[in-house]
Amino acid sequence: MGKGFVRVGRQVRFTFQEKHFRVDLVFYNRILRCFVLVDLKTGELTHGDVGQMMMYVNYHDRKVKMADENQQAFRCSGGAGSRERVSREGVEVGGARS
Repeated sequence: MGKGFVRVGRQVRFTFQEKHFRVDLVFYNRILRCFVLVDLKTGELTHGDVGQMMMYVNYHDRKVKMADENQQAFRCSGGAGSRERVSREGVEVGGARS
C-alpha cells in the first residue's frame, strides 16, 4: 500500500441503530494521520454501495476518529468485470483538501 500504513483489521464490525455492519479492510496511515476504509464488491457498483460506504465513513468520523486526526479516505471497488470505481482520496490538511 505504501509507506506508513498499518493494518487495523479485516471485517471490522460496528453497530449502528441496533444493526451490525462490517468494513472489509481498515488501515491507518501514521504519516497522514488518517484511517483508510476499503469496501470490496464482487458485482457492479451501485449507488447503494456508495451510500453504505459513506455511512461507514460518517460513523468512523463520529465514533472512532480522534479530534487531531485527519478525515478518512475510502475506496469502494467493483468486481473484476466492473469498470466502475468510486473513491474519495486525500485528507484535509490545514483546512484545504490535498
